[in-house]
Amino acid sequence: MGQHLVTTIDYLIQKLSMPLDADELLHGWSEPSQIAMLRFFQDLRTKLEAGERVPYLSIVRGLDHWGISGGELFQEAAKVDHELREQLT
Repeated sequence: MGQHLVTTIDYLIQKLSMPLDADELLHGWSEPSQIAMLRFFQDLRTKLEAGERVPYLSIVRGLDHWGISGGELFQEAAKVDHELREQLT
């Protein structure tokens, strides 16, 4: 597990643990999507740290499902998506 990946996941966990700002709300984030993605990234970090096998699934598609279409959190999640895809495929 690359350190950059962990740093980005930690950043997302930190940001998703705080109230969403107006910009993120404009990009489609909601409290339910925030909670779901916070849990997702916490679980992902735990699994990666433990060396568990993590099947690849598209984080960006998941965000799209929630109606999230941009913003800083989206961009950081897309970085995680890309790095995971590179490592797992």
